[in-house]
Amino acid sequence: MMHKIIFLIFFLLCISCDYIPSFSQDQIIEGKFEIAKGKIGDSIKEAKNYIYSPVKKIILYKKLFPDGTGILWIKKEFNLPDRLHGQNLSLFSEPIIPNDEIYLNDYLIGKEGLTPYKEGNFFPAWNNIRNYKIKNTLLKKEKNILHIKVFINYEILFPGKLLVGTENKINSLARLHNFFRIKINLFTAIILFSSSILFLIIFVKRPKNRETLYYSLLALSGTIYLSNFYIYSLNLIDLSIVSYFPFQKIIFSMMCISPFFYCKCIMHFQEIVIKRIKNFLLISITIFPAVIIIFISYQILLKYRLVFLSLNLIAFIPFTLHILFLKRNKLTNILLAGYIPFLLSTTIDSIGVFLELNYFILSSIGLFLLVLSLAIIMVNSFIDAHNKFQELNIHLEEKVQQRTEELDKVNEELQTINEILISQNNDLITVKEVLEIVNNELGKTRDALWGEMQLAKKIQTILLPENPQIPGFEITAYMNPADSVGGDYYDIINCENNDWVIIGDVSGHGVPAGLIMMMVQSATQAYLNKYPNAKPTELLSVLDVMIKHNTQRMKEDKYMTITALSFNKDGSAIFAGLHQHLLIYRAGINNVEVLKPEGIWLSPWDMPNMGFKNINYELKLNSGDILLLYTDGITEAINKNKEFFMYTKLIKILEKYNDYSTEHIKGTILETLELCGYTTNDDVTILVLKRI
Repeated sequence: MMHKIIFLIFFLLCISCDYIPSFSQDQIIEGKFEIAKGKIGDSIKEAKNYIYSPVKKIILYKKLFPDGTGILWIKKEFNLPDRLHGQNLSLFSEPIIPNDEIYLNDYLIGKEGLTPYKEGNFFPAWNNIRNYKIKNTLLKKEKNILHIKVFINYEILFPGKLLVGTENKINSLARLHNFFRIKINLFTAIILFSSSILFLIIFVKRPKNRETLYYSLLALSGTIYLSNFYIYSLNLIDLSIVSYFPFQKIIFSMMCISPFFYCKCIMHFQEIVIKRIKNFLLISITIFPAVIIIFISYQILLKYRLVFLSLNLIAFIPFTLHILFLKRNKLTNILLAGYIPFLLSTTIDSIGVFLELNYFILSSIGLFLLVLSLAIIMVNSFIDAHNKFQELNIHLEEKVQQRTEELDKVNEELQTINEILISQNNDLITVKEVLEIVNNELGKTRDALWGEMQLAKKIQTILLPENPQIPGFEITAYMNPADSVGGDYYDIINCENNDWVIIGDVSGHGVPAGLIMMMVQSATQAYLNKYPNAKPTELLSVLDVMIKHNTQRMKEDKYMTITALSFNKDGSAIFAGLHQHLLIYRAGINNVEVLKPEGIWLSPWDMPNMGFKNINYELKLNSGDILLLYTDGITEAINKNKEFFMYTKLIKILEKYNDYSTEHIKGTILETLELCGYTTNDDVTILVLKRI
């Protein structure tokens, strides 16, 4: 609905521009004008004696002024209709660029713009319509002569049509033109500047929300750009001390740099990560041209301004559409509703510059709608977050009570199991010690977890490493349970002579799976604290015994796939277990190696008697090698065509992004899942280790 409203605003504003009253045929002064080359400081007395030549288009002046500067006199004779004699009259013209003085029958009736040889500074009135009052005594019944003196400074634009009419009608027409040319742009600039300050304050309060910073900069650049439309008319500053050429270069720079802020705002808001080459491309088509414009001369800028605008526009269109459609959702329609009018308006204005047309500039409307669409989605996100927070507070006490009761029930079951297993011992570590550790952890968890969503989340994550590190490795870990409590497990355990990396997945998910995961984690920590130099097979044997006893007492047919790796300081490792395939990117040969070890699960069944062998395997990671460990929540993700994600897609990601950080590789895997429409119905865990 919102994107339709934005389109409607753009349509109505464009249509309203077409309804500006047109010239009436009995009041218009048009046809062939005559031109002559003047001199700096000449007067109307001298201009009357120049030899004038008729031309169809005033832009032909370039033949008279090869260096781009000088004085051009334009002459036109006209007869005034009888019905206008004796009335209060005015002369109306669309903007004459850059500056002008208009004489009627040798008398100055008006002028616009600053010229260096009179006011000491050059500043054109390029967006101002001309509305000059005519004294009745100046008009003749037969032939009247207009002389228009134009100060040329590398550019000129003459409308080719003038209007003489009654003062009231001309004033009404002038007010209407000023509304669309000046007041709308001033109103838009005030809105953009206010929103820029507002979002800058939000960024200062929440620096993590980088999109608010880029939105603030985008709105500020739009404010600076729009000042070009009204700065002369409103006399906000003393223009005699403002240099026009540097001011225009700043305006053009803002036009080039604003797409950069726009794209960055969308990328941070949508959490989109792009490759370095694409980021460099964005900078090269926005930042680089903006910097170049500041340092080149104004003459060169005017000569190649269409090139700057066209290259910026042509390169910006596919890049922005790529950003918008990387994450297509309901917000994209709102963004497109602001982007398409901006694209259309800037394209039309670029064509107008090329054809040297004098018309109402549309890009200011397009810019306003572009920034408006961004503001709408960002405000919408703030409102959604506020509503969710309110809903969370409403149901907080009820959910906390419910979670606490569930935890009490689980704790009672563990107490029963503990009493039954209290007499059973293991040669290396007793089950009683394991259960005591589990009970202690559960007790600590229940006492500490008095918060809504933290209760379920901390059961899942309280025992997992907060900042896993292994000397000589870059490591990124990620886990997202399918339910409030999941059955995935990973751990990084640093010992004196070696470092352990463990990943596992309990069948199913929910509270039972999470409980078994906690048992395995506690037992692993306790065993390795006592026997840090044990073999992976010895660790798995102990865990297997514990799982058999506990699952039988709990009457749960749960099992756990697991792989345990013990790394030495030189990057070599021994590992055991049966889990997902190990994927290793080998930097030396630029290829991905797939390891498919045979080992045992942790289960209620006797795995060795079923043909599974508890065997240690060896591997070594050299500099640049990457080890990817994951659970089946990744590979069993499914799309609408009932196709699984499969580990082969992980291989392609490793082959393509091996030069990137482990965090980027992890992000690419998750982003690929989302962009390709895959749904995960199980816990998702990813471990990425890169040998430095």
